[in-house]
Amino acid sequence: MGDVLLCLLITDYFLLRPSLLLGNALYFVLQYSRSIMKCDLGAREMSLIDMPSECFFDRNVLMATEDGGLGFDNLVNHWHRLCLWSREPGSDEDAGWVQSRAIDLETLLPNEALSIYLDVAGFAYGVAVIFLKTQVGIFTIDLKSCQAKKVFEDGSCNYILPYMSFYTPASVDCTERPRTGTSIA
Repeated sequence: MGDVLLCLLITDYFLLRPSLLLGNALYFVLQYSRSIMKCDLGAREMSLIDMPSECFFDRNVLMATEDGGLGFDNLVNHWHRLCLWSREPGSDEDAGWVQSRAIDLETLLPNEALSIYLDVAGFAYGVAVIFLKTQVGIFTIDLKSCQAKKVFEDGSCNYILPYMSFYTPASVDCTERPRTGTSIA
């Protein structure tokens, strides 16, 4: 698998889309092979996960499912329908994909937002919100309430990397000298 993966990485490239960190694994979408590369940081292993053949790969973003599993969204049907896919439980080799939900964007977005310029721009893990880029601005789709909201007037950004909070470790006064028998970690 290592030689095949190395060859694939040389001939393929990552889509310029946000990656996804779930547990100890980091996931990236690969363009030409139509697959997702899984980098298990704990085991130091890489593997490939095939994506469904019926999906259009230029308009999707990796996301976490409600149960914390791997998923992605995909714009289809002239980009007026947002399909949510989730990975069935099991090992990478024998697990498959299931379309868990389809959202009709024509009922959520204004007509001027429904164009060929509609694209998925990001996903906020923990609050289940998808960001859509349109020619009239950025919209959020709340997956729990299925409501859309315009959050930014300008649609010129390509991708959104939302964050919920920052972790700040306990502060250490670097000017103070350590006392005998103590250490600074």
